[in-house]
Amino acid sequence: MWRAFFPGQANEGQPVAIHENFTKCSDLDAGFPCNKAYFRNFLSATIKSSSRGVESEMKVTLLMALTADGLIGKDDAHLTDWTAAEDKKLFKSFTQKAGVVIMGSKTFDTLDRPLPGRKVVILTRKKNRAAPWDNVTFTDLPPGELLESLEKEGHQHAVVSGGATINALFARHGLIDEIILTYSPTIFGSGVPLFAKEVSMNLSLEKVRRMGDNMIYAHYKVIA
Repeated sequence: MWRAFFPGQANEGQPVAIHENFTKCSDLDAGFPCNKAYFRNFLSATIKSSSRGVESEMKVTLLMALTADGLIGKDDAHLTDWTAAEDKKLFKSFTQKAGVVIMGSKTFDTLDRPLPGRKVVILTRKKNRAAPWDNVTFTDLPPGELLESLEKEGHQHAVVSGGATINALFARHGLIDEIILTYSPTIFGSGVPLFAKEVSMNLSLEKVRRMGDNMIYAHYKVIA
């Protein structure tokens, strides 16, 4: 049995018991009327809770650069040399302010320079890998455990920045709170999508603006 917190109700802050195989409102021991909308939101909240703890304060942002046809690269080894200077400035300032950036080993291997001023966490099966920079850590921890570890270190915000497999891993565990995408006026036709596997997320558009001369900045909040 799982226990999670369901906000916005009379018993807000109180744990609600549910069974692992719950499929409908009657499976909830919630103590309040449950309609389809409540159940859908409860399901999303519970998946997040079971992944990283119901009291976690850790915020997770997916920050990615996309082509106009929604690709993050031609292949896994493709350098991000196709993005404009404005995009690179955004990545630097946003990740340094967050303090932590998480990426996969293939994405890390495409970098042509270190990323100073923030903790860089590389998810890899080869956790014995080493880098010449003190701010780089290699780990094979599951996403939820990684976030808990980072929170214990005092971090409150982490940025996930690819590749497609890592993006899907965090999305499928329900660990992404917001998504920031920058669209460049470039088309590859075929290549690497934003997510390597099928994911399901409902988003709310929080902000969209022009960035530089030809780019678009879009900020979404994950609502379910």
